[in-house]
Amino acid sequence: MGTGGARRLNVLRDKHWTGPLPIHAWAIEHPEGVIVVDTGEVAAGSAPRHYPVLNPYLRRATRFEIAREDEIDAQLRRAGLPVDQVRWVVITHLHTDHAGGLSYFRDAEIVMSREEWDSARGIRGRGRGYLPQFFPRWLRPRTVELRGNPVGPFPASYPLTDAGDVLLVPTRGAAAQAIELAGGMIRRVAFGRPGATTTSTSEP
Repeated sequence: MGTGGARRLNVLRDKHWTGPLPIHAWAIEHPEGVIVVDTGEVAAGSAPRHYPVLNPYLRRATRFEIAREDEIDAQLRRAGLPVDQVRWVVITHLHTDHAGGLSYFRDAEIVMSREEWDSARGIRGRGRGYLPQFFPRWLRPRTVELRGNPVGPFPASYPLTDAGDVLLVPTRGAAAQAIELAGGMIRRVAFGRPGATTTSTSEP
């Protein structure tokens, strides 16, 4: 597929599609409250014209197949975890297949890295492949800086819970600063269905 600009161009030119790939989100039941990690995409994203013309990757190289019942609020409800019980929503990064369902969580605290929030906003964010025009207008996340407090193989961590048993840690991903969770988890419920098909198994 090449590297750099050649790789991006090849992704757009490639006429072959992968098989269906799942869009994952997680719910963690914790004594201090339910934690949701990522919110998936919404059904409107199944139409290529949902995405801006100036984002050719989402327009031409990605296809979503998402029904209304696949959206995060419906999946939480089926698991017995309605959205009004969610205390925190941790966004690993703000690409639309991870943050498309944010609008369902106005009453929860939205948490992400400060670097990611700064990188995703405004005209510059659009140029980086984010869709800030789709972020809820009320979105004012708690942004965290992941510096110090190394744990295991991770160079830094940030405690999400008061007990300090669920930590945010930095990972190398598809965004400015992706974050993941580590630590003691009470029960996890994973959501996902074959949702996105792309021309490449890797993002450009």
